[in-house]
Amino acid sequence: MTTDTEPADSAAPFDPYFDTLFRPFTSGRPVDPAAEVERFWAVPERYRPPATDIHDDQVAGPHGRIPVRVHTPGDGAPTGAAVMWVHGGSFVSGNLDVPEADAVARALCVTSGCVVVSATYHLAGPGTRFPVPHHDVLAAWRWARRHLEERGLDPQRTALGGASAGANLAAGVALHMRDTGEPQPAGLVLVYPTMHAHAQPPSAELTHKTARLPPEFRCLPSAVDEMTRNYLGPETTEVPDHAMPGQADLHGLPPTLLITAEYDDLRSSAEAFATSLSEAAVPTHIRMEEGSPHGYLAHPLSPAFDRSVRAIAGFLRSVRGG
Repeated sequence: MTTDTEPADSAAPFDPYFDTLFRPFTSGRPVDPAAEVERFWAVPERYRPPATDIHDDQVAGPHGRIPVRVHTPGDGAPTGAAVMWVHGGSFVSGNLDVPEADAVARALCVTSGCVVVSATYHLAGPGTRFPVPHHDVLAAWRWARRHLEERGLDPQRTALGGASAGANLAAGVALHMRDTGEPQPAGLVLVYPTMHAHAQPPSAELTHKTARLPPEFRCLPSAVDEMTRNYLGPETTEVPDHAMPGQADLHGLPPTLLITAEYDDLRSSAEAFATSLSEAAVPTHIRMEEGSPHGYLAHPLSPAFDRSVRAIAGFLRSVRGG
């Protein structure tokens, strides 16, 4: 397991990009929290999406149709490799148009030269619990491999990744493929993942840093418990490994890139998962985006977004053998 060096603590905790966005919450002046939260997540007007060739399709899944969007480099033939990407949203929000799906897929496609299949899933709630989202992503993954092979690309060089709840779903699918003996992804990309049914104990360093976050951007143990109840169902007593990969035996998973956010309560889950990957002898590289909060991939103009996309592109080059 390789790890990028963590930064020393400092008086200026946040990356300047996010410091500016957090300033209304930390200035001491009266604010409308709901309006400021909406402003925080809004995509800046100056953002210009990178151009990719786009093909929208639908996958026939066991619980209904699943939208997917295929991004192909617009300035030449793809590299022969591909990645399927799954957005987050606490299992309850998100679609193919949110920045964590569309902006990431576009940037990865342009930066890596890979075909990127962006997949969504039925969102959790009453009547839609695990394993529905898991089955959706599994069906999308199987479709992506077939679709890419039909286009002359090598399905053995196709990686799988996601952010937050999407990272959980990606890891759950990789475990499913391992357990059924189906071909594994060439690599796993997990960005600020949530992997456990309950919050993992944070380090003193993480506790100190997340205390600086505005309350509107915390993910406290009660919020993790609520997310789990909503995903699995309020009456669930047993937690399947494919639903919460942090409790699973991880032996046999493919090479993994795990990226955390420095100012993120869920970093304790990601770090515990990294330890389990190491114990399972899974080739793993871990990096932390300094000064950044959970969800930074929803900010395509942030330095952290650009750094992570470039890191993922480098990882994809390594797992595809080029």
